[in-house]
Amino acid sequence: MHIVFFEFITVYGGAPRSVVEFAGRLARHSKVSLVDPYGFCAEFTEALRKTGVDHHVLDRDAKHVFIGGAGYPLKRICRLARTFPELLRIQRSAANRIRELGATVVCTGSKKSFTVLACAPTMPKVPIVAHMRGWGLPGEIPGYAMWLYKRRCAWTFAISEPSKAALRCAGIEGERITVLHNPIDPDDLLARAELPAVEPIPQMDRPIRLLLPALLLRTKGQHTAIEALRKVVDRGHDATLWLAGSVGVGGDQTYVERTKQLAKDLGVAERVEWLGLRSDIPRLMSAATMVLLPSHTEGLGRVLLEAMVLGKPVAATPAGGICDLILPGVTGQLFEIEDADGLADCITWVADHPEQAERMAQRAKDYVRTSPRFSPERHTERALEVFRKLSGGA
Repeated sequence: MHIVFFEFITVYGGAPRSVVEFAGRLARHSKVSLVDPYGFCAEFTEALRKTGVDHHVLDRDAKHVFIGGAGYPLKRICRLARTFPELLRIQRSAANRIRELGATVVCTGSKKSFTVLACAPTMPKVPIVAHMRGWGLPGEIPGYAMWLYKRRCAWTFAISEPSKAALRCAGIEGERITVLHNPIDPDDLLARAELPAVEPIPQMDRPIRLLLPALLLRTKGQHTAIEALRKVVDRGHDATLWLAGSVGVGGDQTYVERTKQLAKDLGVAERVEWLGLRSDIPRLMSAATMVLLPSHTEGLGRVLLEAMVLGKPVAATPAGGICDLILPGVTGQLFEIEDADGLADCITWVADHPEQAERMAQRAKDYVRTSPRFSPERHTERALEVFRKLSGGA
């Protein structure tokens, strides 16, 4: 059996980390290769190299490695037109490379990667598995992509039970969906949390240190966290907010500018630290009082799993697979999307009830560490069952 991953990687965030870990675990049981259209992300390349997985780059000289323009249809259409010739070349090269590698099954992790392969006229008749890491609500997956998923996808990995439910509502057969929650290695995470910070961590003297580790996107809710910070300060608490993440290649810089202006308008700009993309998130978590995730949509929330293992109280919206992690008041706290008052309530409760918050965090830690659904070994076993079935038992 030869499993080939096909992934467009431009920034080394949570999903690419999951790809590296997943491919590395599978490589202990089967031949695994990864086909990367551009080889654009050096951090991803280095992480993959350490796993020993074969890395095949198709076009290092490509000029247009992203489309971007999310939320701006006209801009996105123009960028797509610009990148289309290169995408066609990538499509042909990918199909040829997959044939040359003798793949028995191909795994894709994004709408873009799946669409490129599913529409390739020279693509060999190899089963394609779509790893759906998002929630998959109506409107989040374009109609053309869902049409392709239904007709060309041999199997689907959903990252949570709500994601599976959304996919079933979209018309994908439940018998061809396997839920694979993000796995986590607690011992490895704890070891990384002990490493020195890559840069000094600011405002460590504040009693309340809030961490929001996510790409700088409106759907990640950084503006809601800033609004909540103002309310927390007004309630008499001395707090700072660490925003760890970048816009990402092709992202919307205007959202960052608007959010920085919001912090100034609310009078909390000096309390908000824009840390950029950090490779030491576990270290930041260990230094934080609380971890926040005010997302509008989420597949599962890898950072919540990590925070729980590190014994940190968490507060998040009930988006997607977050509901597979947080039982309100038991393993964490929930607040509604765009609800700054609700998030402020979560933060002040942790600040005002430290012993109860510590017990809640301990329950969450025990839950993640003992639940088989988050076990890397179980995750690998379930995936291999699917890959072997599609590969004819090879």
